[in-house]
Amino acid sequence: MKILALALPLVFATAAWADDEPALPTKMSFNQDTERESHRPQEVGPAGPAGPVMDYIYFHSRLETGVLVTHFDNDLDVENAMGIYVRYSVEILPQIALNLTYRHYDFSNSDAPGTNSDMDIRGLIAGATFRLPLSQDFGFEAGGGVGFLNWDTSAPGFSDSNGMLVTGEAAFTVWLHEVLRLKAGVVMDTVYTDLHQSSTDSSVNLSYLVGIVLGGP
Repeated sequence: MKILALALPLVFATAAWADDEPALPTKMSFNQDTERESHRPQEVGPAGPAGPVMDYIYFHSRLETGVLVTHFDNDLDVENAMGIYVRYSVEILPQIALNLTYRHYDFSNSDAPGTNSDMDIRGLIAGATFRLPLSQDFGFEAGGGVGFLNWDTSAPGFSDSNGMLVTGEAAFTVWLHEVLRLKAGVVMDTVYTDLHQSSTDSSVNLSYLVGIVLGGP
């Protein structure tokens, strides 16, 4: 519930901002013959008469936020939980972007050995994403990254842990507005940690993702 309380204001704030803009499209279309106004400002680029670097970053940046519902590997003794993520990305080539993602989980863990415990998981991930437009309104994204997770547990007899993370993600997006997209997909993480264990082992976690993407081409 703590995570849901953190995520809801982000979603409502984005929706309120969209209400001040022109009306949303009344329907989605796969018709490729009807041209949609380009989301990529062609006059802005990293060099030449296109403008300074800051202009390029401004027009090619995206801010993304949403929720993750994660099934943790059974070996971790961590129950399924909901977390939030925030991602900032900049397109460096057409359809390719670099990104930095922060994840956060805060929940009560009934799978901890011996007793319930509070879990606080935080992570920072650097990665890249490939974007493939499927139609005027829909797109596909695939990406990956590496980073670190901090596992903070209150379970008696166990200490906190830090470990490496390797992640992959696949998702579909749909345009809701000229600068607003809805995103849904799956995330697979391989994590290395000795949380609730006697040695550092690799574990595989599977997450379902729903997010809102603001800005970008």
